[in-house]
Amino acid sequence: MARRYVQRARAESAATTRRRMVEAARVVLLDDEVPRLELAEVAERAGTARSTVYLSFGTRSALITAILDDSLNRAGFERVRECLALPDAIEAMEKTLAQAAAMYATEHAVLRRMLLLARLDPDAARDYEARQQRRAAGMGGLAKRLRDQQRLRARVSVDEASAVLWVLTSFETFDQLFSGWSLDARTCEALIVAMARSSLL
Repeated sequence: MARRYVQRARAESAATTRRRMVEAARVVLLDDEVPRLELAEVAERAGTARSTVYLSFGTRSALITAILDDSLNRAGFERVRECLALPDAIEAMEKTLAQAAAMYATEHAVLRRMLLLARLDPDAARDYEARQQRRAAGMGGLAKRLRDQQRLRARVSVDEASAVLWVLTSFETFDQLFSGWSLDARTCEALIVAMARSSLL
């Protein structure tokens, strides 16, 4: 019993340390005009040794993945997955698009920095590309469901629908409307859903 308690205490302590390092990494990421993620600075801000960062994450790439996972979880990524799984394909499409936009708005600052980092940093680029591929697969599945439920416009192929959904669920599309066109989050949601309906249904 005592051994189990010690093991649990150690696991909780490790989780707390990991959480602190992710929070420190968010601060580092947002701290300058040019996005960067230096492990020495993350360790300093977290009040721990650089070796502890490596012990907790293994690689810099794993830390980048942890930051993105944390941001998406904070913003409600699980709700996006729930929307995508709805049985009616049109409802799934509309709610997925709306929830994705709401998610991007919630963590906009961090996600925008991570996108910029992906353009400058090979570690971030690999993580970004893997996420793009998973999103593409999800949108391909949704496009097939729209076809199978006879909801797609007659001349729209599954591949074309997949491409449209992939573009409309991207952070880049949301950011162009939210930052580039200065629309509020709710207007962005509504406009993205309207674009999907007019293009596909």
